[in-house]
Amino acid sequence: MKNIPSSIFRLFPLIFLITAFSAIPTAATGDPENPVTDQVRPETLETREIEIGNCIQTISAKQFVITGEADYRRAIRNDASRGRCLEETEKIDFTEESLLGVEFSSGYCRRPHGLSFQTIRDDSRKKYILSVSYTDPGGQVCRALSRYALWVLVPKLPAGYSVDFEITARERKM
Repeated sequence: MKNIPSSIFRLFPLIFLITAFSAIPTAATGDPENPVTDQVRPETLETREIEIGNCIQTISAKQFVITGEADYRRAIRNDASRGRCLEETEKIDFTEESLLGVEFSSGYCRRPHGLSFQTIRDDSRKKYILSVSYTDPGGQVCRALSRYALWVLVPKLPAGYSVDFEITARERKM
């Protein structure tokens, strides 16, 4: 030990700290431009509109989350139109997709002008968020009280997840 310079002994605590801290895993890995963090980022999901017609009545409920064939068949109207509805509506693969529906009053007699929608998957809150927006007609379009039902297919809703529906009327541009 007499041959080892004393300056090495003074550096030992610093070398120990550098070694110890370099062994601790960090949150940032992979691409330095997009570091992974502890916070999970919401993901925009493929969302496709589907035509249901009036095959699912929206009299008692205004928001629908249908994740299985049995629930879908129960939701289909149970009157003289049921057979036509079961035969003519698009077939849905409920092993891969879930059906979301929302009915809202837009002020339009039919499909709202400027209708757009997207679904976000937020794993940190275990939610899908279906955001729907349209151009506000400012009371200028439809005299009758009318409602519009939007039906979309999204990737299968995972077990334990819920759905939030957000409807927004955008201001008309003059």
